[in-house]
Amino acid sequence: MGKGVYTIPEAARLAQVSNARITRWIAGYERAGVSYPPLWNSELPAGEDEPVSLVSFADLMEAKVIAAFYAHGVQIQTVRKAIETAKQVFQLERPFSSEKFQTDGKRIFIDLKDTITDDQGFMDVVTNQRTFREIIQPTFKNIEFQQATAVRWWPLGKKKSIVVDPSRSLGKPIEHISGVPIDSLIDALHSDSDIGPTKEDIAYVARLFDVKESDVIDAAEFGKQYVA
Repeated sequence: MGKGVYTIPEAARLAQVSNARITRWIAGYERAGVSYPPLWNSELPAGEDEPVSLVSFADLMEAKVIAAFYAHGVQIQTVRKAIETAKQVFQLERPFSSEKFQTDGKRIFIDLKDTITDDQGFMDVVTNQRTFREIIQPTFKNIEFQQATAVRWWPLGKKKSIVVDPSRSLGKPIEHISGVPIDSLIDALHSDSDIGPTKEDIAYVARLFDVKESDVIDAAEFGKQYVA
């Protein structure tokens, strides 16, 4: 309880990576006869027939940061080495999702500069402070921390009504005051239009779930940004 529970598809949706990629990160994989261990181990037990089936909120936050580096061209083997270095520095199993990484993460990559020579994305991170900020700031700015540990995430920003909180509803995205699941609001809108739901749709769903119309609008925006 309190850790959050996400299936691989749910975690992939929220981290905005593919199911296969997040599975490889957490379960490891084999390629060309070479076995690659997991980047980290999930807090939650694996299923009987799968190496990993569920992940926690802490796992999800770690995946979000790694996904940001990957999207900026940093190779996953470089990320793997940075995680190992960060573990030693922070003494944490999931160092990338620690608040400490915002300030010490650049130094961790710099510590690797003499061991990695063929990763242009890595060199950008090492030599360009602006690049590092472009990766880290958007990822961290909507995460709340307690004692340097991520405890809550506002996927559309803290001024919006949607929160991902492992202590509530198993960490599923909810409207933060009412606790209504955001996917329930999205399903109720049933809008197939490219221009989004109508005012009538929004008003109807707001009455149906006893939430504000602005909450329904936020749900529609979430559904568009975090496509299932």
